[in-house]
Amino acid sequence: MNLLRFSKMHGAGNDFIVMAEGFSSNLDIMNSPLLKYIPNLCDRRRGVGADGVILISPSKNISCPENKMNPPSFRMKFFNNDGKSAEMCGNGLRCASLFATNHLTDRSGPILFETDSGILQTEVLKDGKIKIQIPLIEQANKLVIDDLECFTVNTGVPHLIIPVPDISAVDVVKQGSMLRYHHLFDPVGVNVDFISIQEDSGLPVLIRTYERGVEDETPACGTGVAAAATALALFYSMPSPINFMTPDKDVITIDFSIKDNMVREIQEISLTGPSEEVFRGELNESFLTQ
Repeated sequence: MNLLRFSKMHGAGNDFIVMAEGFSSNLDIMNSPLLKYIPNLCDRRRGVGADGVILISPSKNISCPENKMNPPSFRMKFFNNDGKSAEMCGNGLRCASLFATNHLTDRSGPILFETDSGILQTEVLKDGKIKIQIPLIEQANKLVIDDLECFTVNTGVPHLIIPVPDISAVDVVKQGSMLRYHHLFDPVGVNVDFISIQEDSGLPVLIRTYERGVEDETPACGTGVAAAATALALFYSMPSPINFMTPDKDVITIDFSIKDNMVREIQEISLTGPSEEVFRGELNESFLTQ
């Protein structure tokens, strides 16, 4: 009986099951029957347990000649734990970068990943943190919902940023779920990020996220942190870099540049943060028939 190998990884507590062609088996992982069973795999009582699944395969659309001057290239496909694919996941991309460095290439330095939000560069740094490029599909825009000042941003996936005075007092699940399904964001919905700027400007911005697809608060959200930084830069004039702290006290750093020709725009966003491979396992294929 064939066994599917996987790694359990997390980026700042946001955890994933990672599988790759050439690591798991000779299976065409992007067209595998396992895609139907992602909710089973992510079940924390009956499966492995995770916020999502990351599938990695060789890239077919990145044109890089095979030589040492060009970085290795892969395709990353991301699925939330409800089984639905998402265009991008910042914490997931960091995990994919660490996984590829550990298991899929013997070269150090940058790696290119083809994602549904474009081709993005990543790199495992000397201090062990992972730096990734973040796409900016849509600049921050201000709006008011039910007397709440909010900002919409798309950093590969759509986000709603809500500044609050006391982040510990926010009912993230209740308020986040209501806004996630707000009619303004039909039909795809939105991730909801609550942020608090601390009185000491040298301290990180606090952030908590309600994530669509998971339909719950998650320990961290990379694209959400990047989206929040975009809003803070444009509407609060906060300079690069901006540090954020998650509820588990992980610090994620966003670097960016600003183009200021008539209209201020954010450019060249990168995210640096932790990632860890927790354990490896083998999945019995009979699990997929349950």
